Amino acid sequence: MTPRPTPTHIDSTGDTGLYAVPARETRQHDGTLDCAARSDASNADPHLVDASRSVDAARPVDATRAVDATRPVDASRSIAAALAAPPIVSNARDRQLLALAIEAGASGQALSVLERIDIAGLNAHDRITYLREVVAQAAWMEALQTIAVAAVSGPSGGWVDAHIEEQVQREVSDLTGASTSARDRARVESQARDEAWEVRERAITLEVSLATRVSPRTAGRRIEGARFLLEQLPRAVGEAWAGRWGYGHLRVAEKELAEVPASLRELVLDDVIPFAAVDHPRRLTDRLRKSLARRDASGMAARMRAKSQEREVTLWNLTDGQSRLAVTGPHATVTSVYRSLTDLARARKQWLAAAAGTGTPGSHIDQPGDTSAESAAAAIPRLDALRFDAVVESVRRLQCDMDSGSQATGPQATD
Repeated sequence: MTPRPTPTHIDSTGDTGLYAVPARETRQHDGTLDCAARSDASNADPHLVDASRSVDAARPVDATRAVDATRPVDASRSIAAALAAPPIVSNARDRQLLALAIEAGASGQALSVLERIDIAGLNAHDRITYLREVVAQAAWMEALQTIAVAAVSGPSGGWVDAHIEEQVQREVSDLTGASTSARDRARVESQARDEAWEVRERAITLEVSLATRVSPRTAGRRIEGARFLLEQLPRAVGEAWAGRWGYGHLRVAEKELAEVPASLRELVLDDVIPFAAVDHPRRLTDRLRKSLARRDASGMAARMRAKSQEREVTLWNLTDGQSRLAVTGPHATVTSVYRSLTDLARARKQWLAAAAGTGTPGSHIDQPGDTSAESAAAAIPRLDALRFDAVVESVRRLQCDMDSGSQATGPQATD
C-alpha cells in the first residue's frame, strides 16, 4: 500500500512552503482525521498569526477544498462565484481566511490570503467585508506603485543634481579651454545642464511609459506626482500604505496641496487624516478646502486671485467617434456660461415640443394611445444634447462674424 503523505499545516498565505509546519494525525472515532499543528520555534514568524488560528483556517470541509486550500482560486472560478447567489451562511474555511486577511492588514501577506478565498463560500455580509479588504489592498498597491515609480525616476534633486552636475562639468571641460571667457563658460555650462536634464527626463519618462504601459504624457504626469507625494506628502503615501487612501485620495491631496506652503500642509493633514478611513475623494476635497480656508484665508484668497487668470480648453478622444471638450476657468465665469447654455437649451426644447404638437415639456398627451405624438415627444433631444447644440451654434456664429469682419476690412479686389 502506498503510504499516505504527511499533512502539512497551511500558513496564513495558504502556501505549504517556507512557513509550512508538519502536523500530526489522530484518528477520530468516526474515521476522520484531525490535523493539529506542532509548534516549531525554528519556523516561527512574528508577522504570521498564531498556529491554532492557521490550522483552523486551513482545515478543509471536504477533500476537494483541502486540495484547493494550497493554491489561489483562478479567475474563471472567481468570476462564476461572484455572479452566483451567495449562501445563507459562509463556509467556515473561507470566513476564517477572511479573518486572517483582516488581521494581517494592508500587506502582501493579506493579499495572498485573499486570493485563496473562494467567494462562493461567503455570504452577502462577508462579501462586503471581502470587498472592503480588497479595496484596502488596492490602496496599498497604489502606494507601492507610487514608490516604485519614484525609485525609477529618482528625486527632483539630491543625488540626481550631483550626478547631473558631474556630467555637466565633464562636458564643459571638453568644450572649453583656458582662453574661454567666464561669460562664455557660464553660457556653455547652462546649456549643457539644461540638455542633460532634458535627456535624463526624456529617458526616464520612456522607461516608465514602457514599464507601466501608458503613454509618455501619462508617464510624465505619474513621475511628477510620485516625486511630489514622496518628497512633499509622505504622510499621504503612508495613509495609502495603510490601506485608507486610494488612487483618488492621493490625486486629490496632490492637486489641493501642490501650491500650499510645507508648514501649512502638515497642519491641513492633521485636520483630514483622522477621517481617512471614512472619507471618499470628494469629501476629502471639501475637507481640505475647509481646512485651508480656516487656517490660511488670506493665502487661499491670493491663490484664487492668481488662478483667476488661468483659462484652458482641453480635448479628449473617446470611443465610437466621440470626443469631449472641457473648459476650465474662473468659477463665476464657467458657471455663468453653463447657466446661459441651460437657458438656451430649455428654450430650444420648449420650441421643439410646441412644434411637435406635444405642448410644453412635462405636459400630458391628450390621447395616450396616440403613438405618433409619443414618438414626436421621444424624438426631442435631452437637455445635455441641446446644451451641446447651443455651444456649437454659438461658436459657428462667432466664426461667421469674424469671417465677415475680415472680408469687410480686407483689401479690395481689383480687376
